[in-house]
Amino acid sequence: MKTRNLWIEAILFVAVIALVWMTIPPDREAEAQYGPHVAGSLQLKRFNVVASSSGANTLIAAVSDKRFRIVSMKVTAQSGTAVNAYFYNGDNELMYTAAAPQPYDMTAIAGLVGEELVPQETGWLETDTVNEAFAVNLSGAVAVAVVGTYVEFY
Repeated sequence: MKTRNLWIEAILFVAVIALVWMTIPPDREAEAQYGPHVAGSLQLKRFNVVASSSGANTLIAAVSDKRFRIVSMKVTAQSGTAVNAYFYNGDNELMYTAAAPQPYDMTAIAGLVGEELVPQETGWLETDTVNEAFAVNLSGAVAVAVVGTYVEFY
């Protein structure tokens, strides 16, 4: 008798969970996972850039009415010549600053060989304004590889 009641309870529990899951719209699910203001069905996108110009280097081009949340990112020096870098969008410094940039150096003598922001559902960095690119600023014309994933939202 007890075994049959446990089976009935288990089936009812699964049915209730299934009904709740079916009533959550995809937008709400994405919003719950990645935060508010997520637009429609959220799609994880990738960027892969070898930045090598002194000054601004675009990693993700601006998208009309969208902001970016960086979910993961890996930065790797591609030269034995040290270069200072910081990440920003528009006038907002997101990781390191112009006054205190991060040095990168393939030999690890004058800076990090690289660093990694492992995938995190809530994201590591977020652009503050729509219609702005995500970029890295380099102190010299030295190659730095930057790869990562991001989501767009409004």
